[in-house]
Amino acid sequence: MKKALAALFLTPKRRVLTATISLLTIAVFSWLTVYYLDELCDHPSLALLTVVCWLALIIACWWLALMAMSPKLTVPSFLQEWMEDALIEHSVFRANSDQSRAEELTDLGFKLEALDPMDPRQFQVNAESRFRFYFFSGILACLLLTHFTQDAFLTRFQKVGLTLTYLRSNESLTRLKGLNLLIDLGRHRLVSQNQFGEESVAKSLERALLALLDDPHEGVRARSAFVCGNLHLKTAVPKLVQMVREDEVLREVALLALGAMPVTPITPHPAHLALKELAKNNALVHEQALAFAIATGRQRVNVGQQLQALYQAHSLPNKVHEKASTKIREAIIWAFGELRNSDYLEILSQALKDPELSVRCLAALSFEKLVLFESSPILREAFENSKKDEQCLQVIAPTQEGVKALVLMDKKSYQLALMRALATTDDPKLLQWMVDHQEGIDPMANRLMYKYYKALEKKEKSGLLDALKRKNQN
Repeated sequence: MKKALAALFLTPKRRVLTATISLLTIAVFSWLTVYYLDELCDHPSLALLTVVCWLALIIACWWLALMAMSPKLTVPSFLQEWMEDALIEHSVFRANSDQSRAEELTDLGFKLEALDPMDPRQFQVNAESRFRFYFFSGILACLLLTHFTQDAFLTRFQKVGLTLTYLRSNESLTRLKGLNLLIDLGRHRLVSQNQFGEESVAKSLERALLALLDDPHEGVRARSAFVCGNLHLKTAVPKLVQMVREDEVLREVALLALGAMPVTPITPHPAHLALKELAKNNALVHEQALAFAIATGRQRVNVGQQLQALYQAHSLPNKVHEKASTKIREAIIWAFGELRNSDYLEILSQALKDPELSVRCLAALSFEKLVLFESSPILREAFENSKKDEQCLQVIAPTQEGVKALVLMDKKSYQLALMRALATTDDPKLLQWMVDHQEGIDPMANRLMYKYYKALEKKEKSGLLDALKRKNQN
């Protein structure tokens, strides 16, 4: 080993060749390491072993390159002293004890450029300290160069490097474990933003998730669809649409994943356009009414006609008390609120008379989001027909295990929900109406009624309600 090392540093040409080959080895092996970890490695232990070997190779090759370049970077005597002390005194080369070590190196063919006597390095350079500085700085530079040229490799490996090995495993349970690990990490750790606010995930992770959408295991496909929706992967939209159309079992999961994509009001998101196209399939809409309502509501897809037809179908006497139909009506009325479109005032007023209190509560919430003056008489009538002890329970959308649920409606008093909606109308008639109906109502609703009365009274005195008064007269 020592003889081989000595041979690498004997002549200037060999030293240049040694440095060149060492640096190329670092570059090539770094690229191979990143490629293997991003695309091929399927076991965490192999991933860790690969990283350790990569670091060891960087250290060894950079040491060789630095030693070969030391006559230029430090002083020529540094390499000669190392050759003499480390490779001659205790090596097989020391055959003639009468010769000096310098002479023995010369006999071996060691050639070193002479340093000019006036070169300031002779007096100013501490060769050992400079070598250590170059050694550690070079290793750090190799790591950072790999990091910045390979899509933030070090950061990616810390976040999802080991998780990716789970996703590529041959065992379906291991792949599921990897998907669960991604969910536990949270999208805030997996998604990065550029200077323009555009979100993206690591390309290696994106490719792995897209591959899992075609996984033979049903549970893996379902979990990967959810993760794709959670991470807002635009590239996953075509496969999710295909899953909706072709996979009857996972149709609901795929619809909910499309609904989880972000809403982009200026430029329509691919998921928004996909849901708009899927809404044309009436059989699909009626089969997956719950998922369709939630997905279109989250994406604010204007498919009010389809939602109205769904609500009417699930409001029939034979379905009105079915639990599944109730959940569907809840989701539909919530979706109307997300649309914030006054064209659907009639269906929302109908929902305020629904037999199920939860549907009426969500209708009140939708009216609150609507912020419409014309909704005042409808809400006043509903409040007059309400009861003090009616309480809206929390309503949540279906979701997969282990993740935060989408809350459609928080727990609150029904009368409070109606009063919150009335507070968005600014109807001048409410000044007298609130005085007439302040007794015997829910305490929280009564408190909000008082605050709103004062605010409305102030607006009335300042003349802000004059236009609405004339509207009432007409």
